[in-house]
Amino acid sequence: VFVANDPNLLLENEQKAQIVFESFDKTGICFKEKILLDNRNKENAKEILSKANLIILSGGRCICQLDFFIWFLTLCNQLSATIDNLVFWVV
Repeated sequence: VFVANDPNLLLENEQKAQIVFESFDKTGICFKEKILLDNRNKENAKEILSKANLIILSGGRCICQLDFFIWFLTLCNQLSATIDNLVFWVV
């Protein structure tokens, strides 16, 4: 799951996620499913995160990033009992 730093910049989020996902593919690290988390699917975040093995936090503009990441980390805290073997990676 690629978590956008600004959930409103939909096209930019898609471009960043595509670059990261392609980088994994080129190194031979393949995932069954690749998901971009932003405002389009924010309401499904609990379900998305509960199935994740790797969560990538996108860097960017600090104020937007902090607001969305605070929401995201609060959600992860609520899910902590149901998430196993989770890895966070910040780009």
